[in-house]
Amino acid sequence: METFECYCIYRRYAWVVINVSENDTLKLLCPQEQFFFQRHCVTAQFLQENNYYDYVLFVDSDMGVINPKRRIEEYIMDDKDIIFYNRIWNFEVMAGSYLAK
Repeated sequence: METFECYCIYRRYAWVVINVSENDTLKLLCPQEQFFFQRHCVTAQFLQENNYYDYVLFVDSDMGVINPKRRIEEYIMDDKDIIFYNRIWNFEVMAGSYLAK
């Protein structure tokens, strides 16, 4: 996650880390017991409460920046609300990290 924080500073993007276990409001709004479902609820809540962001890039904590010269905007498709990616070795659609409008 440190590479993303540095990338955001370099590109002047907002960097927000949300820890549900430390946020009683999110625990109530997103009561899902399965973490993989809860984090999508948290992203939706964040977008509703922070409408000044056009997009949110949700990343898993085990992700990292490989090429800081590429901008997130290169991957945005204006006619899509959610943008997933495919794994390069088996083309599986991934939902762990995504762009959301």
